[in-house]
Amino acid sequence: MTEAHVEVYFERRAKPLTSVAKVACASEEYLAAMTGYRLAEIDADSILFDYEAALNENRWFAREYPFLSQDYWYFGASGQGDSWLIGPDALVYWYDHDLGEMEVENLRPLGLTFLQFLSMSWVVKSAEADTERDPTFFDVAEHRAAFEARLNAIRPGLSSLYPYRFFEGAS
Repeated sequence: MTEAHVEVYFERRAKPLTSVAKVACASEEYLAAMTGYRLAEIDADSILFDYEAALNENRWFAREYPFLSQDYWYFGASGQGDSWLIGPDALVYWYDHDLGEMEVENLRPLGLTFLQFLSMSWVVKSAEADTERDPTFFDVAEHRAAFEARLNAIRPGLSSLYPYRFFEGAS
């Protein structure tokens, strides 16, 4: 995934943002995407905040979790109430709201850059489309293996780290 791929999925801003001083995020990939494009929902589990929403969400995040907001940027959510964050290492973390209060030990590192996160989200979106067309799609072992292989092509072992399941027995 390159920044050029981002253009395929997100609307390019008529005028790119020139100042992101309020965005305390370590990821250059994220900053480039946010300044040049209007970020939006990719799939139900990858709802990205556009610039204005990200600022609002991170104001809330700073009030509720000041100890985390110093090092983590809250860039998206899932429709289930979970959170996507970028850490001080410029990598993506997942927070499961079922774990209770957001604390560092409850953030699950995925080892993905922002562009890899986007790739993962588009693989998932494609899998969701497959299951919408055919609810039994993942009953076929080859389809399950292909989905896992696509995730693992983004990052080795990603299929076992991806927090949501499409089928029983997912790695």
